Amino acid sequence: MSKNRLVIAGFSLMILIVFGFFVWSGGFFTPVISEVSEGPMIFIGIAHKGPYENISPKFKEASEKANSLNIETEPMAGIYFDDPSMELAENLRSYAGFITTQENSEKLQAKFPEFRTILIPKQIVLKAEFPNKGFVSMILAIKKIYPKFGEYFAEKKIVMPKSDRDSEKNYAMEIYNKDNIEIFMTIPK
Repeated sequence: MSKNRLVIAGFSLMILIVFGFFVWSGGFFTPVISEVSEGPMIFIGIAHKGPYENISPKFKEASEKANSLNIETEPMAGIYFDDPSMELAENLRSYAGFITTQENSEKLQAKFPEFRTILIPKQIVLKAEFPNKGFVSMILAIKKIYPKFGEYFAEKKIVMPKSDRDSEKNYAMEIYNKDNIEIFMTIPK
């Protein structure tokens, strides 16, 4: 085989591997948006302010502190209060944490006061699920689901409120289960 054929074969194989990884990660998965009842649940997390893509260290911190008390952190979850298209990146508010029990929440807050418990009431939300195959799946889920939420709100003529710096009534929540990512968003009233 000539050198050119080897280069072409190698390049073709690399493209095939990247394409296969994209497909495996959910690249062609189409999420379905629906109104469902969610909650109640107890979320505990550590506050993050700034670009959402920089929240990873807070997830690691929350997990390490919970594990130091032998508290299960699965599933990890994040709550995101501000729309990045309506708010400066440095002002975005979020929490990195996990779903837990009242008992675990109290233990964590007693030892680590930076944790905050947020009670998620039973409510009707917009929800979609996406297969979880790792970090690329998380990015694809975000890129595919949030625009669909926007389309749904536009179709139903639901006006998203401007960011209210003092309010935490409206938010999106991402739950990172082993096999899937659940994303839900409160419906503004």
